Amino acid sequence: MGKTSILIVDDEESIRVSLESILKKENYDVKSSSNALTALEMLQNDHYDLIISDIMMDDMDGVELLRKSKENFPEIVFLLMTGYANLDTAIEAVRLGAADYIVKPCSKKIMVESIARSLENIKTKRTERLKSKPKKDVILLQDEKYLTKRELQVYEHMISGMSDKDISKELAVTVPTVKFHLRNIYRKKGVTGRRGILKIISSTQDY
Repeated sequence: MGKTSILIVDDEESIRVSLESILKKENYDVKSSSNALTALEMLQNDHYDLIISDIMMDDMDGVELLRKSKENFPEIVFLLMTGYANLDTAIEAVRLGAADYIVKPCSKKIMVESIARSLENIKTKRTERLKSKPKKDVILLQDEKYLTKRELQVYEHMISGMSDKDISKELAVTVPTVKFHLRNIYRKKGVTGRRGILKIISSTQDY
C-alpha cells in the first residue's frame, strides 16, 4: 500500500518548506501549493488523503478552500492553521468538516500528533459507518446479476464515499484491481460510473 499523501497550502514559503521537511521524515508523501486556487487544481489531478491549509491567504482563504474541497472530495481530511486564533472561525471550520484547528506557530509534535489523530479518527468513523450501514443497498445491486464477494466489498466501500485509493488501502489490493471490480459492478448494473450507482440508491431511499 502507498504512503499517506498530504497537500500543504500556505502562502509563506518558509512554512511550506518546514512542514514538507518534517512530514517527509514521518514517511508521508508530501506536496505543497502557495495558494488555494492552485491547490484546487492539484486536487482534480491527484489524490490526497489530507490537506493542511493556512486560513489567511490572498486569493482564497483556507475556510473557503475547505468548503470547496469537501464539496467534491468529502472524505478528504482537512486541517486548518492560523496565526490568529478566532472562535467564530474555528466553529465554522468544524461545521464545514475540518478535523482540527491549529494555531501557529506550533511544535513539530503538535502537528504530527494532530495528523495521526485526525487520520485515525476518520478511519474509525469510516469503519463504524460500514458496520452500521444497512445491507439494503447491496441487495438492490444484486437484483439482476450476481456480484462476487470481492465486488460486494468494493461496492460497500464505494457507496460509503471512499475513493479508489482508499478502497485499495482498506482491502489491501492495488488501485487497478479496485478499478477492475468497479467496472464489473457498473457493467452488471448497466450504469456508466459512480454517479449512476448513486442515482439508483437515491431513487430507493424512500422504500
